[in-house]
Amino acid sequence: MPVCVPEGPSEVWSAEFMSDALDHGARVRTFNIIDALNREALAMESDTSLRAERGIRVLDRLKAERELPHMMRVDHGPDFVAQRLQEWAKPIGC
Repeated sequence: MPVCVPEGPSEVWSAEFMSDALDHGARVRTFNIIDALNREALAMESDTSLRAERGIRVLDRLKAERELPHMMRVDHGPDFVAQRLQEWAKPIGC
């Protein structure tokens, strides 16, 4: 599948969960939404535990604040629960 190169803001967003460990060993997770054109961080959510439902709440908040993208690139890792995100994105055509 070819990579979509955005020509303007909010055409393509990238969404992913990431994780790291603090000095004392506790895990911290982040959910990030980035505009693929200018790398603007649209949303960053951090906690010791993040599930797909929380990521969808972040997307819903963005949906209320700005124009939705034409396409969304997503992390296909097991903890992203791609099915839930696909269900969210389908009505907007992402």
